[in-house]
Amino acid sequence: MGATVAVKRFGRKCVTKKSINDFVKEIEIVNKMRHPNIIFYMGVTFDEHKHYYMITEYSSRGSIFDLLHG
Repeated sequence: MGATVAVKRFGRKCVTKKSINDFVKEIEIVNKMRHPNIIFYMGVTFDEHKHYYMITEYSSRGSIFDLLHG
């Protein structure tokens, strides 16, 4: 639809039952958040190679990690 997005990828190296559960919990939390100061969650998808992707609004200021440690 022409929107610039950010994609958080989880790969096969970190796919454990706990990491999948953590990923699902994160999706459940961000899906409920609606505020102008919070990055908008758009969706989640996966591929045949066991990669999981979280799609969010793009922020030109970088990740929260970058902002806190930059």
